[in-house]
Amino acid sequence: MTVHDADGVQIEVAPDDVAVAAPPANGQASDAQPAATDESSDTPSSTPPRGPVTPKIALLRYPVTAVVVFVVVLVVALGAALLRTPTYTAEARLIVGQTNVPSRAVPGFTAATQTLASIYARVVDTNAVAEPAATAVGGTTAAARAALSASPIPDSSIVRIEASSADERRATRLAAAAASALRDYVTKLDRADPYATQLYRDYQLAVAQLATAQVRESSITQQVNALIGRTGGGPAVDTPEAAVLVDLQTALVAAKTATFEAQLKADSLKTSFVQATQSRGETADITVIAPAASQGSNRRSTLQLAAILGIVAGIVCALGVVLLRANLGYLRELRRSAQAQG
Repeated sequence: MTVHDADGVQIEVAPDDVAVAAPPANGQASDAQPAATDESSDTPSSTPPRGPVTPKIALLRYPVTAVVVFVVVLVVALGAALLRTPTYTAEARLIVGQTNVPSRAVPGFTAATQTLASIYARVVDTNAVAEPAATAVGGTTAAARAALSASPIPDSSIVRIEASSADERRATRLAAAAASALRDYVTKLDRADPYATQLYRDYQLAVAQLATAQVRESSITQQVNALIGRTGGGPAVDTPEAAVLVDLQTALVAAKTATFEAQLKADSLKTSFVQATQSRGETADITVIAPAASQGSNRRSTLQLAAILGIVAGIVCALGVVLLRANLGYLRELRRSAQAQG
Protein backbone atom coordinates (compact mmCIF):
# COMPACT_ATOMS: atom_id res chain seq x y z
CA MET A 1 0.00 0.00 0.00
CA THR A 2 1.03 3.69 -0.48
CA VAL A 3 1.44 6.18 2.38
CA HIS A 4 2.81 9.70 2.63
CA ASP A 5 5.41 10.91 5.10
CA ALA A 6 5.44 14.34 6.80
CA ASP A 7 7.01 16.00 3.73
CA GLY A 8 4.40 14.59 1.36
CA VAL A 9 6.71 11.95 -0.21
CA GLN A 10 4.98 8.68 -1.30
CA ILE A 11 6.32 5.49 0.34
CA GLU A 12 5.40 1.92 -0.65
CA VAL A 13 4.77 -0.25 2.42
CA ALA A 14 3.91 -3.98 2.49
CA PRO A 15 0.56 -4.87 4.12
CA ASP A 16 2.27 -7.14 6.65
CA ASP A 17 4.40 -4.25 7.86
CA VAL A 18 1.36 -2.20 8.79
CA ALA A 19 0.38 -2.85 12.37
CA VAL A 20 -3.30 -2.63 13.22
CA ALA A 21 -3.75 -0.74 16.39
CA ALA A 22 -5.87 -2.59 18.95
CA PRO A 23 -8.36 -0.81 21.11
CA PRO A 24 -6.73 0.59 24.17
CA ALA A 25 -6.98 -1.67 27.15
CA ASN A 26 -6.49 -0.39 30.69
CA GLY A 27 -4.51 2.56 29.23
CA GLN A 28 -1.46 0.47 28.33
CA ALA A 29 -1.62 1.06 24.57
CA SER A 30 -2.02 4.79 25.05
CA ASP A 31 1.13 4.84 27.20
CA ALA A 32 3.18 2.95 24.63
CA GLN A 33 2.40 5.29 21.75
CA PRO A 34 4.10 8.38 23.19
CA ALA A 35 7.25 6.35 23.85
CA ALA A 36 7.56 5.42 20.19
CA THR A 37 7.05 9.05 19.24
CA ASP A 38 9.78 10.21 21.58
CA GLU A 39 12.21 7.65 20.21
CA SER A 40 11.66 8.69 16.60
CA SER A 41 12.09 12.38 17.42
CA ASP A 42 15.56 11.77 18.81
CA THR A 43 16.77 10.09 15.60
CA PRO A 44 18.03 12.45 12.86
CA SER A 45 16.00 12.28 9.68
CA SER A 46 17.81 10.82 6.71
CA THR A 47 15.36 12.32 4.20
CA PRO A 48 17.26 14.63 1.77
CA PRO A 49 16.28 18.33 1.94
CA ARG A 50 13.96 19.71 -0.65
CA GLY A 51 15.37 21.89 -3.48
CA PRO A 52 15.98 25.65 -3.15
CA VAL A 53 13.25 28.20 -3.84
CA THR A 54 13.38 29.74 -7.33
CA PRO A 55 13.56 33.53 -7.81
CA LYS A 56 10.01 33.64 -9.16
CA ILE A 57 8.55 31.88 -6.12
CA ALA A 58 10.71 33.99 -3.78
CA LEU A 59 9.33 37.19 -5.31
CA LEU A 60 5.77 35.88 -5.06
CA ARG A 61 6.28 35.02 -1.39
CA TYR A 62 7.89 38.31 -0.37
CA PRO A 63 6.79 41.03 -2.80
CA VAL A 64 6.79 43.74 -0.12
CA THR A 65 10.39 42.97 0.86
CA ALA A 66 11.49 43.15 -2.77
CA VAL A 67 9.78 46.49 -3.31
CA VAL A 68 11.19 47.98 -0.12
CA VAL A 69 14.77 46.92 -0.93
CA PHE A 70 14.46 48.20 -4.51
CA VAL A 71 13.13 51.59 -3.38
CA VAL A 72 15.79 51.98 -0.69
CA VAL A 73 18.64 51.28 -3.12
CA LEU A 74 17.19 53.62 -5.75
CA VAL A 75 16.69 56.42 -3.21
CA VAL A 76 20.27 56.02 -1.95
CA ALA A 77 21.64 56.26 -5.51
CA LEU A 78 19.58 59.35 -6.33
CA GLY A 79 20.46 60.93 -3.01
CA ALA A 80 24.17 60.45 -3.63
CA ALA A 81 23.78 62.08 -7.06
CA LEU A 82 21.89 65.04 -5.58
CA LEU A 83 24.53 65.55 -2.89
CA ARG A 84 27.30 65.65 -5.46
CA THR A 85 28.42 69.16 -6.45
CA PRO A 86 27.44 69.85 -10.08
CA THR A 87 29.98 71.00 -12.66
CA TYR A 88 29.00 74.00 -14.77
CA THR A 89 30.25 74.55 -18.32
CA ALA A 90 30.57 77.83 -20.21
CA GLU A 91 31.37 78.24 -23.90
CA ALA A 92 32.78 80.96 -26.15
CA ARG A 93 33.27 80.84 -29.92
CA LEU A 94 35.77 82.62 -32.14
CA ILE A 95 36.17 82.68 -35.91
CA VAL A 96 39.54 82.73 -37.68
CA GLY A 97 40.02 85.12 -40.61
CA GLN A 98 38.04 88.03 -41.97
CA THR A 99 34.29 87.52 -42.20
CA ASN A 100 33.79 89.64 -45.32
CA VAL A 101 32.86 87.93 -48.58
CA PRO A 102 35.85 89.11 -50.71
CA SER A 103 38.35 87.61 -48.31
CA ARG A 104 36.64 84.25 -48.19
CA ALA A 105 36.38 84.18 -51.98
CA VAL A 106 40.18 84.01 -52.28
CA PRO A 107 41.26 80.52 -53.41
CA GLY A 108 42.65 78.51 -50.50
CA PHE A 109 41.38 80.96 -47.89
CA THR A 110 38.87 78.52 -46.36
CA ALA A 111 41.36 75.68 -46.10
CA ALA A 112 43.96 78.00 -44.56
CA THR A 113 41.58 79.33 -41.90
CA GLN A 114 40.42 75.84 -41.02
CA THR A 115 44.01 74.78 -40.50
CA LEU A 116 44.67 77.82 -38.33
CA ALA A 117 41.54 77.10 -36.29
CA SER A 118 42.87 73.65 -35.51
CA ILE A 119 46.24 75.14 -34.51
CA TYR A 120 44.73 77.86 -32.33
CA ALA A 121 42.50 75.32 -30.54
CA ARG A 122 45.60 73.46 -29.37
CA VAL A 123 47.03 76.70 -27.95
CA VAL A 124 44.17 77.19 -25.47
CA ASP A 125 45.39 74.67 -22.88
CA THR A 126 48.95 76.02 -22.96
CA ASN A 127 50.44 78.65 -20.69
CA ALA A 128 50.19 81.23 -23.47
CA VAL A 129 46.42 81.35 -22.90
CA ALA A 130 45.92 79.68 -19.52
CA GLU A 131 48.28 82.02 -17.64
CA PRO A 132 46.58 85.32 -18.58
CA ALA A 133 43.17 83.68 -18.16
CA ALA A 134 44.08 82.50 -14.65
CA THR A 135 45.34 86.00 -13.81
CA ALA A 136 42.05 87.53 -14.98
CA VAL A 137 39.77 85.29 -12.89
CA GLY A 138 42.14 84.50 -10.02
CA GLY A 139 43.75 81.14 -9.51
CA THR A 140 46.69 79.10 -10.64
CA THR A 141 47.73 78.45 -14.20
CA ALA A 142 47.55 74.68 -13.64
CA ALA A 143 43.93 74.93 -12.48
CA ALA A 144 43.04 77.06 -15.49
CA ARG A 145 44.67 74.58 -17.87
CA ALA A 146 42.73 71.72 -16.27
CA ALA A 147 39.44 73.61 -16.58
CA LEU A 148 39.93 74.81 -20.16
CA SER A 149 39.46 72.89 -23.38
CA ALA A 150 39.05 73.89 -27.01
CA SER A 151 38.26 72.26 -30.32
CA PRO A 152 37.63 73.43 -33.87
CA ILE A 153 34.14 72.90 -35.23
CA PRO A 154 34.48 70.44 -38.14
CA ASP A 155 34.49 71.92 -41.66
CA SER A 156 34.63 75.48 -40.36
CA SER A 157 37.11 78.06 -39.12
CA ILE A 158 35.37 78.42 -35.74
CA VAL A 159 37.14 77.64 -32.47
CA ARG A 160 35.01 76.57 -29.52
CA ILE A 161 36.43 77.26 -26.03
CA GLU A 162 34.89 75.54 -23.00
CA ALA A 163 35.56 76.19 -19.32
CA SER A 164 34.27 74.09 -16.42
CA SER A 165 33.92 74.94 -12.74
CA ALA A 166 31.79 74.18 -9.70
CA ASP A 167 30.74 77.85 -9.80
CA GLU A 168 28.66 78.93 -12.79
CA ARG A 169 29.87 82.54 -12.81
CA ARG A 170 33.51 81.49 -12.56
CA ALA A 171 33.11 79.12 -15.52
CA THR A 172 31.66 81.96 -17.62
CA ARG A 173 34.42 84.37 -16.60
CA LEU A 174 37.13 81.81 -17.33
CA ALA A 175 35.76 81.09 -20.82
CA ALA A 176 35.60 84.82 -21.56
CA ALA A 177 39.15 85.35 -20.26
CA ALA A 178 40.47 82.45 -22.35
CA ALA A 179 38.81 83.82 -25.50
CA SER A 180 40.34 87.23 -24.86
CA ALA A 181 43.77 85.71 -24.15
CA LEU A 182 43.67 83.67 -27.36
CA ARG A 183 42.71 86.74 -29.38
CA ASP A 184 45.58 88.73 -27.85
CA TYR A 185 48.00 85.88 -28.54
CA VAL A 186 47.03 85.69 -32.21
CA THR A 187 47.18 89.48 -32.57
CA LYS A 188 50.67 89.51 -31.07
CA LEU A 189 51.79 86.85 -33.52
CA ASP A 190 50.29 88.76 -36.43
CA ARG A 191 52.06 91.96 -35.49
CA ALA A 192 55.41 90.37 -34.66
CA ASP A 193 58.39 91.16 -36.87
CA PRO A 194 59.15 87.92 -38.75
CA TYR A 195 62.84 88.83 -38.89
CA ALA A 196 62.96 88.93 -35.09
CA THR A 197 61.64 85.41 -34.60
CA GLN A 198 63.59 82.34 -33.55
CA LEU A 199 62.81 80.74 -36.91
CA TYR A 200 64.62 83.49 -38.78
CA ARG A 201 67.60 83.28 -36.40
CA ASP A 202 67.79 79.54 -37.03
CA TYR A 203 67.72 80.20 -40.76
CA GLN A 204 70.56 82.73 -40.45
CA LEU A 205 72.67 80.22 -38.52
CA ALA A 206 72.01 77.53 -41.13
CA VAL A 207 73.08 79.89 -43.93
CA ALA A 208 76.30 80.72 -42.06
CA GLN A 209 77.03 77.01 -41.55
CA LEU A 210 76.42 76.41 -45.25
CA ALA A 211 78.83 79.18 -46.19
CA THR A 212 81.51 77.73 -43.88
CA ALA A 213 81.07 74.26 -45.38
CA GLN A 214 81.31 75.68 -48.90
CA VAL A 215 84.52 77.58 -48.08
CA ARG A 216 86.12 74.45 -46.61
CA GLU A 217 85.08 72.38 -49.63
CA SER A 218 86.53 75.01 -52.01
CA SER A 219 89.80 75.18 -50.07
CA ILE A 220 90.32 71.41 -50.13
CA THR A 221 89.42 71.27 -53.81
CA GLN A 222 92.08 73.87 -54.57
CA GLN A 223 94.68 71.91 -52.60
CA VAL A 224 93.86 68.72 -54.52
CA ASN A 225 94.10 70.49 -57.88
CA ALA A 226 97.40 72.16 -56.92
CA LEU A 227 98.97 68.87 -55.88
CA ILE A 228 97.87 67.16 -59.08
CA GLY A 229 99.26 70.06 -61.11
CA ARG A 230 102.67 69.99 -59.39
CA THR A 231 103.05 66.26 -59.98
CA GLY A 232 102.16 66.37 -63.63
CA GLY A 233 98.70 64.82 -63.48
CA GLY A 234 99.10 62.97 -60.18
CA PRO A 235 101.88 61.66 -57.91
CA ALA A 236 103.43 58.26 -58.41
CA VAL A 237 102.31 55.36 -56.28
CA ASP A 238 104.08 54.83 -52.95
CA THR A 239 105.35 58.39 -52.78
CA PRO A 240 104.72 60.95 -50.00
CA GLU A 241 102.71 63.07 -52.41
CA ALA A 242 100.41 60.09 -53.09
CA ALA A 243 99.63 59.71 -49.38
CA VAL A 244 98.92 63.44 -49.10
CA LEU A 245 96.58 63.23 -52.09
CA VAL A 246 94.64 60.37 -50.53
CA ASP A 247 94.20 62.36 -47.31
CA LEU A 248 93.08 65.43 -49.24
CA GLN A 249 90.56 63.43 -51.27
CA THR A 250 89.13 61.88 -48.10
CA ALA A 251 88.80 65.34 -46.54
CA LEU A 252 87.15 66.59 -49.73
CA VAL A 253 84.48 63.87 -49.57
CA ALA A 254 83.71 64.81 -45.95
CA ALA A 255 83.57 68.50 -46.88
CA LYS A 256 81.16 67.83 -49.76
CA THR A 257 78.94 65.78 -47.41
CA ALA A 258 78.91 68.58 -44.82
CA THR A 259 78.05 71.09 -47.55
CA PHE A 260 75.17 68.94 -48.77
CA GLU A 261 73.74 68.56 -45.24
CA ALA A 262 74.07 72.29 -44.55
CA GLN A 263 72.33 73.05 -47.84
CA LEU A 264 69.37 70.79 -46.96
CA LYS A 265 69.01 72.37 -43.51
CA ALA A 266 69.17 75.90 -44.91
CA ASP A 267 66.62 75.11 -47.63
CA SER A 268 64.22 73.55 -45.10
CA LEU A 269 64.42 76.52 -42.75
CA LYS A 270 64.02 78.90 -45.66
CA THR A 271 60.81 77.16 -46.74
CA SER A 272 59.42 77.26 -43.18
CA PHE A 273 60.30 80.93 -42.82
CA VAL A 274 58.68 81.85 -46.14
CA GLN A 275 55.51 79.94 -45.26
CA ALA A 276 55.33 81.54 -41.83
CA THR A 277 55.77 84.98 -43.39
CA GLN A 278 53.15 84.39 -46.07
CA SER A 279 50.62 83.06 -43.54
CA ARG A 280 50.64 86.38 -41.70
CA GLY A 281 47.95 88.90 -42.52
CA GLU A 282 44.22 88.64 -42.59
CA THR A 283 44.09 84.84 -42.29
CA ALA A 284 45.57 85.11 -38.79
CA ASP A 285 42.86 87.45 -37.49
CA ILE A 286 40.52 85.96 -34.90
CA THR A 287 37.23 87.45 -33.72
CA VAL A 288 34.81 86.53 -30.94
CA ILE A 289 31.47 85.69 -32.56
CA ALA A 290 29.75 84.21 -29.49
CA PRO A 291 30.64 85.70 -26.09
CA ALA A 292 31.10 83.36 -23.17
CA ALA A 293 27.80 82.01 -21.86
CA SER A 294 26.83 79.26 -19.45
CA GLN A 295 25.73 75.97 -20.98
CA GLY A 296 24.26 74.60 -17.73
CA SER A 297 25.54 71.87 -15.44
CA ASN A 298 25.87 68.12 -15.50
CA ARG A 299 23.18 67.71 -12.81
CA ARG A 300 20.65 66.16 -15.18
CA SER A 301 23.08 63.70 -16.74
CA THR A 302 24.35 62.74 -13.29
CA LEU A 303 20.81 62.04 -12.09
CA GLN A 304 20.05 59.98 -15.19
CA LEU A 305 23.15 57.88 -14.68
CA ALA A 306 22.38 57.46 -10.97
CA ALA A 307 18.82 56.39 -11.80
CA ILE A 308 20.03 53.74 -14.22
CA LEU A 309 22.60 52.42 -11.77
CA GLY A 310 20.08 52.57 -8.92
CA ILE A 311 17.50 50.56 -10.88
CA VAL A 312 20.01 47.87 -11.80
CA ALA A 313 21.46 47.69 -8.28
CA GLY A 314 17.96 47.77 -6.75
CA ILE A 315 16.80 44.80 -8.83
CA VAL A 316 19.91 42.80 -7.95
CA CYS A 317 19.71 43.61 -4.23
CA ALA A 318 15.96 42.97 -4.02
CA LEU A 319 16.29 39.60 -5.73
CA GLY A 320 19.20 38.65 -3.50
CA VAL A 321 17.36 39.55 -0.29
CA VAL A 322 14.14 37.69 -1.13
CA LEU A 323 16.08 34.63 -2.31
CA LEU A 324 18.04 34.56 0.93
CA ARG A 325 14.90 34.96 3.01
CA ALA A 326 12.97 32.30 1.08
CA ASN A 327 15.80 29.78 1.27
CA LEU A 328 16.62 30.11 4.97
CA GLY A 329 14.69 26.91 5.71
CA TYR A 330 16.46 25.11 2.90
CA LEU A 331 19.82 26.20 4.24
CA ARG A 332 18.89 24.95 7.73
CA GLU A 333 17.87 21.60 6.29
CA LEU A 334 21.21 21.38 4.48
CA ARG A 335 23.05 22.05 7.69
CA ARG A 336 21.03 19.46 9.65
CA SER A 337 21.54 16.89 6.89
CA ALA A 338 25.27 17.56 6.89
CA GLN A 339 25.40 17.18 10.66
CA ALA A 340 23.42 13.94 10.49
CA GLN A 341 25.74 12.46 7.88
CA GLY A 342 28.79 13.55 9.82
